[in-house]
Order: sequence, then C-alpha cells, then structure tokens
Amino acid sequence: MQLIFDTGSSWLWLPTKECGNDCPKKSSLFDNNESLSYLKVSSAPTLVAYGGGSVWGYKSQDQICLEKSMTQTCMNNYNFLSVFATKDLEGL
Repeated sequence: MQLIFDTGSSWLWLPTKECGNDCPKKSSLFDNNESLSYLKVSSAPTLVAYGGGSVWGYKSQDQICLEKSMTQTCMNNYNFLSVFATKDLEGL
C-alpha cells in the first residue's frame, strides 16, 4: 500500500476503505480489519486543513513498515491518521 507522508505537517496519513470518491483507488486503501495490531486512539475525528484541501480521519496506531520484507524498517505503535474523507486534494 502507498503511504502518504505529509511534508507540510507532522502527519502520516493513510486513506482507508471508508474513504469517499476523492481518495485513491480502492485497491490501495488501508483496511484496519486486516491488521492484528491496529488501534483507534481517538473516536473523535481529526481535521487536517491545507491551503487547497483537507482530510478527516481518526488518530490511530499500528505497526508501519517501509519495506515489507525488511523488519528493521518497521516501527511499532506508530501514530498516524486513518483518513475516511478528503476534500479538494489533487495529485494523490
């Protein structure tokens, strides 16, 4: 799956299966039901606003690996935003 590093803020966010039509194609979306270590940290949605758009998601935690076959690239209990809605984002 594709990770989206937000270089304009401190957020790493992952578009989820619940995301609307503005998100990338459904095959590359995060499905927390497939993870044994996923944790939804907050039940209140978080809004991250940009100059030309915004995302809504839940603060979450999971193991994030930059290279699936290399365990030394994995970070346990990594905080990120599991995004369920976007607005006016281009280039994803």
